[in-house]
Amino acid sequence: MNYALHGVQEYWIVDVEHETVEQYLLDGNAFELSQKLKDGSLESEVISGFRVAIREIFSQP
Repeated sequence: MNYALHGVQEYWIVDVEHETVEQYLLDGNAFELSQKLKDGSLESEVISGFRVAIREIFSQP
């Protein structure tokens, strides 16, 4: 499935084994890796105000 054809502008891949998050952004008609993070925080380019600390994704209650 080509997400771009369905209007998706951004997606994230969460790798629980390596505790990383990759952010992909649509550039024309192809997605490009914008960043790959293990620490810090990631802010959505599409959802205004949505930001998450990477460590919070992988922390257990």
